[in-house]
Amino acid sequence: MLRRRTDIVTLLVSGFGERSGGGIFAVSGRGVEQVDSLSSTGLAVARGRVARLVRSATEHYGSELLLYDANGVDRYVRLDDVVDPHDVVWDGTHYVVASTTANSLFWLSAQGEVVRRWQATGDGDAWHLNSLVLADGRLYAAAFGRFDHHRDWIEHKHDGRGIVFDVESGRDVLTGLDCPHHPRRLDGSWLVCNSAQHELLELTDDGRVQRRLELRSWTRGLATAGGTFFVGESSTRDRWAATAGASACALRRASCSRASRARRACRRA
Repeated sequence: MLRRRTDIVTLLVSGFGERSGGGIFAVSGRGVEQVDSLSSTGLAVARGRVARLVRSATEHYGSELLLYDANGVDRYVRLDDVVDPHDVVWDGTHYVVASTTANSLFWLSAQGEVVRRWQATGDGDAWHLNSLVLADGRLYAAAFGRFDHHRDWIEHKHDGRGIVFDVESGRDVLTGLDCPHHPRRLDGSWLVCNSAQHELLELTDDGRVQRRLELRSWTRGLATAGGTFFVGESSTRDRWAATAGASACALRRASCSRASRARRACRRA
């Protein structure tokens, strides 16, 4: 999430980690400021308020929604059924939340009450539904693949089973991905974090790869501003030590070169 304070562009990042905690981080040319330490997985802005998902210490329990106005926390909602949340967007009427372990998407009212649920086939974390984006009036979601059982995807991280799909129609718009996160539309193209390959992809409407931008670790989290991409780099459970931290990398779109990298005191973002 990007915000401008006077003439400074500030990147707001939510992060979490089993041992390192997490919180909200403000990243700008002045450095990295940790705003707080509540382990979080998603931010959305709507109607002058910021919605924030607070993650449980264990992925098998529910989560919490905090709604902020200009004066601070305006509303707190406990979401018992929204297990292991990964993202939240505002669709113009509702907050939509991806609940990964519940294999579901939840629609919440402006006050945070659950009003609708869509559940993918399979049990538990079968698809690994994770990231959402509203583009051209359509809601799209990223998933590691259409699997039948809890975490079947673990054995298929590198064989192109990942997808981005239109939620209402069920139609795949991007395929052949490896653990995708945070699809975005930009100038008629798709951007998506191809996480298992540690890269950011730029693709055409019909899914052809135009560019691959290599990064140093699991890519998750994506924002754009002008000619710059901001990409999150997270540690993973199986490849990095528990002390490894997450970072945000700024990439120049035109040259594909790295502009800067900021470290954060959490494992995943």
